[in-house]
Amino acid sequence: MKTIFAVLSALAAAYTVSAGSGIYDNAGKVQNPRGFDVRGDLELSLPPKTNAERLRRGMAPFPPTRRSPSRIAMRPRASGSLCQPLSSTNGFIKPEVVYFYPADTTRLVVKVPSVDSFGVPIDITAVGGPDSDHPFVGAVGGSGGFTFGSGKSGYAYLSGTGQTPASSPPSSSVGHSIQTLGYNGPAESRIWTLSCETRDLTAQWTNADGKTVPATVMYDPAVNYIGITGDLSAFNAEFKEGAYAVTLTFVPQTMPA
Repeated sequence: MKTIFAVLSALAAAYTVSAGSGIYDNAGKVQNPRGFDVRGDLELSLPPKTNAERLRRGMAPFPPTRRSPSRIAMRPRASGSLCQPLSSTNGFIKPEVVYFYPADTTRLVVKVPSVDSFGVPIDITAVGGPDSDHPFVGAVGGSGGFTFGSGKSGYAYLSGTGQTPASSPPSSSVGHSIQTLGYNGPAESRIWTLSCETRDLTAQWTNADGKTVPATVMYDPAVNYIGITGDLSAFNAEFKEGAYAVTLTFVPQTMPA
């Protein structure tokens, strides 16, 4: 079976780094590092506002708001009553994340380790994906630098990767799908934390010196990839590609009765 990038590999026997954040061939043509793509309007990926939307995500409803004539009702807040186990370890990522193919896209089905995989770094595994050698939904250090931190423009592409331990520096040995383009940046897989209350996924990146930095998930429309960065403002100041933050949410897959 062809990997996600096999159709591009013939065009990318060699690559060069330019002023942009993508991967470029020697003619200066961008080779999109798009192991994953997206459907829909990413800017609409907001937290759930209604009980109906919470239930669709496999979350408990908001607690009732109690009102009193003498005081203003407090805004509902996260509590133990809202934190329920997942209905399934298999699911999707919202907004809809897909594999990219030349003429079609296939919705990405992913798996988390358990129904209570909350609050600690976890691996997310692609289920039945086209690159079985690199089944983890991880990140690959960017061609323009991958040192994360405040004021630093480092970034990474989301891609199929091999497995790495949590909070360990990026590995050059585990491999990743983007290597089909001739790009051999290092990778990390256990970068995700799942919120029990919202089912949102947050990311981290561990620098070469062992320092782990919280990361922002972003979409870069100029090069067309989903990635992560430690400082979105610094990234945009460096590359001027109009990247913006994206909220990724795990939606448990409804199992047949």
